[in-house]
Amino acid sequence: MLVSDVPELDSIPGLADALDSLVETAVSLENGGFWDDDPFLMDSYREVIWDGVSEDAILFSQLPALNGDPRRDRARRFMTLVFMEQEREVDLTQYGNDLLVMRHEADAEGC
Repeated sequence: MLVSDVPELDSIPGLADALDSLVETAVSLENGGFWDDDPFLMDSYREVIWDGVSEDAILFSQLPALNGDPRRDRARRFMTLVFMEQEREVDLTQYGNDLLVMRHEADAEGC
């Protein structure tokens, strides 16, 4: 067999079954396992965080939840904060087991 030859499915034992299984897994993830009806809308989280730090610093744990699933909500708030820190909108400081969220110094001064 040459490298350029396309192998027949039957020439590799179990290949057809493995491919069928892979396709079934991908279809089940697409139809409800992985993709759900709860998309992550970072702008919504950003607005809530921005409102929370508009006048003073706030603890991460005090930011209001936007999702009924506490773990998912916490992860989404954290991802949004990391993005906001990279954009220099907020500053994050470790505060015990929590994070202190403050407007970035330039934003707090109105610059």
